[in-house]
Amino acid sequence: MKILNIKPKFTQGMELQNGKYHVQVSAPGHITCHTWFEVKKSQKNYLKIELSKNVIQVSEARTRYNNASGGAYALAASAEEISKAIADAPNGSTIRIPPGTYTIPGYALYKDLTLLGSNPYSTELVLSDTMMAILSGHLDLSGLSIRYASEKGNPVCYSGEGATLSVTNCRATGGTYSGIDVNGAATVTQCEIIGNKQAGVHVYGKSKVRVIKSYVAENWSNGFAFKEGAVPDIIQCVVVGNKGSGIGVYEGGNPTVKGCDIFQNNQFGICITQQGKGVFQECTITENILSGVLIRDGSAPQVEQCTIAENKQTGIIFVEKGMGSIIGNTIYGNGYDAIDVSEGCKPTFSGNDVKGSLTGIARDKL
Repeated sequence: MKILNIKPKFTQGMELQNGKYHVQVSAPGHITCHTWFEVKKSQKNYLKIELSKNVIQVSEARTRYNNASGGAYALAASAEEISKAIADAPNGSTIRIPPGTYTIPGYALYKDLTLLGSNPYSTELVLSDTMMAILSGHLDLSGLSIRYASEKGNPVCYSGEGATLSVTNCRATGGTYSGIDVNGAATVTQCEIIGNKQAGVHVYGKSKVRVIKSYVAENWSNGFAFKEGAVPDIIQCVVVGNKGSGIGVYEGGNPTVKGCDIFQNNQFGICITQQGKGVFQECTITENILSGVLIRDGSAPQVEQCTIAENKQTGIIFVEKGMGSIIGNTIYGNGYDAIDVSEGCKPTFSGNDVKGSLTGIARDKL
């Protein structure tokens, strides 16, 4: 419950003076209620509000088959029903989407909304015009495959500043920009983010982001890109086969990356530049086409208890005043040096198990 026309912020037990109050009552899965209530100390003051549940059931989709292409598509009536439900649903609504493929335009939303599919292998939303964006409020996506099919330059899903995006057990693919783009807040759990034309996940600014147990693969740029001081948490993700680096940290980005498998990316496993930071713990960084970890341009991450092995070039390379703390890692089997520290770089090392040649650092300093 909130009272919207007073300061300081309402708390339970606060004594209210005589007057009229704008009351908001909300609960997950219910329609938010706004009402005015007048308090008079000369009488008993009692306000009862019962919230209505708000679940919109979209009818079971029928499908036809297009013999020319062999693909399935939902009848227009079903797609139109979903589109209308998304556009017209009151704040706090839940829309359940049955199995099928539905072509909808995409939306810029300013309300709390939940879209529930069966699973990302049977329920697909095809965005024909624009992205699925939350600009104010909270958007919850679950059990859906979301495919961007427009030529316009957009991500698949976007969270704007001050908004919150939650994506669970979904697939995001086909973005002409990133798969998931965050300038607000987002939680991404057990998702597949595949085949987008730039980064799989792009986070910038002071966004509050957690990506957990997700598969980020075959994107045309980096798997993850963190910019402008971004401070996300990336936990137990698989980052593989991206055309750029597995993880790129730029412009003071400062992620926490823990327990991730980062392998077979077409550039570096992890690239940290432009005074990037970050903590990289207990990750496996292997078989990347260039080096396992590049640290450059005054960047100073902490790389701790990682396995950095069998990358085509160097295990960890420092250039252009690269710094950082390299602690307790296992480094072996890389194509060039295990560690290469260029002149002017000043990293620190402790407790590392290193097999392979070294440049710019003595073995007894590791």
